[in-house]
Amino acid sequence: AELFLNLYLTEFCSWGFVQTDPNLGNFLLDLTARDLVLLDFGATREFSPEFRLQYSELVMASVREDRKRCLELAQMLCLLDPRESNDAKETLFELLKLSVSPFRKTYFDLNSDEYSKAMRSIGIKLIRELRFSPPPRDLIFLHRKLGGIFQILRRLEVTLDLRPFLNAFEGA
Repeated sequence: AELFLNLYLTEFCSWGFVQTDPNLGNFLLDLTARDLVLLDFGATREFSPEFRLQYSELVMASVREDRKRCLELAQMLCLLDPRESNDAKETLFELLKLSVSPFRKTYFDLNSDEYSKAMRSIGIKLIRELRFSPPPRDLIFLHRKLGGIFQILRRLEVTLDLRPFLNAFEGA
């Protein structure tokens, strides 16, 4: 699980180049050597340093529950049009806080149905409330990778302390 998380964070935060097709067929895993090999670079996306910095700041503002900064960064990343309703803005902020909540816990069960159901529920609510904010193309691909990694981690049925992984966003 740590190898998969480190790969995702290295791709995005360090390299700015992400392979966006995270199905298990695109990885080779050598547990003895603790190596994870990424295959198939047909679906890749490059992220600018500016985008990576803004996204990383959004992650950290979400962890700090800084509503004002989260909404500013969401607009900068074209995740939120300023014309959206206050309800939509509040729902987005709630989604952001929920999405990073595993990073606030000493240990998080990555197989938690409760977390997945809550994310799905608030995501659907946000989609219904948004009127002017189509999903930003860059985030679709990045979150496709993140969602795929999350599904792999769920299948591994691990419990991890995710707090150390936040360091990658602080340095991006």
